Amino acid sequence: AKRVHTRLAQAVEARQDAVAARLKAVFAEWARSIAKKLARVLGLGKATKTVQELVDEALAALDLDPMGQDVVDEIADELLAMYERAAKAGLAQVKVKETDEITNHLDERAKEYAETRGAELVGKKIVGGKVVDNPSAKWSIDETTRDYLRLTMTQAVEEGWSAKRFADAIVEGPAFSEERALMIARTELAFAHMSGNVEGWRQSGEVAGKRWILGDLHDEPDECDENADAGVIDFEDDFPSGDAFAPAHPNCVCDVVPVLSSEEK
Repeated sequence: AKRVHTRLAQAVEARQDAVAARLKAVFAEWARSIAKKLARVLGLGKATKTVQELVDEALAALDLDPMGQDVVDEIADELLAMYERAAKAGLAQVKVKETDEITNHLDERAKEYAETRGAELVGKKIVGGKVVDNPSAKWSIDETTRDYLRLTMTQAVEEGWSAKRFADAIVEGPAFSEERALMIARTELAFAHMSGNVEGWRQSGEVAGKRWILGDLHDEPDECDENADAGVIDFEDDFPSGDAFAPAHPNCVCDVVPVLSSEEK
């Protein structure tokens, strides 16, 4: 399938570095503190339990909720702004004029999106106006951080690292890296942009279908190729990957474009 430099990619690129810098600052603030707490709980150099027991207990005792919330607080305004811009761009894309009623609706939906997505990023969900635990939080920052930490912790215990070596490895490792900050920035901006677009299209009343477009940086075969090969599908249907819209995975550079009712006739 043809690859293009998508509208979504352009929107993300305009803000990704600024958002990544904000995330990196949060990571830097938390990395050393978390490393010290883990080193203390692990009891490096005097292990009396199995590696798995030590790592499991250390992770269970680690409260990452405050860090995750700091991440959300740092980028919430960016996600809100991206959603609002994308919603209006979605209307313009299908040549529908914005009215006061539509504007007010999109503003409310943008606020709801920022709150809902913020909850998802810390392993929660909003039910009936209340924030509750979400056991299937696919995009939880906390759980991904634990996965990264587990690898370093296991190696540290197995090889008998000193507390200092362990702390340095955590601070310099993937959990708090610039690469991860950029990945989160790109992915969350993409989600906000796509969600805003979709709401704009929905409010237009003119969109009946949609089509998955591969981004020009999409260089490895994955679920996005199947989505693109599916062609035009109904606006409310899911693509073969199970996703209603892009992004399908972290760092996804693909886009979804609307198909008007008049084009389907």
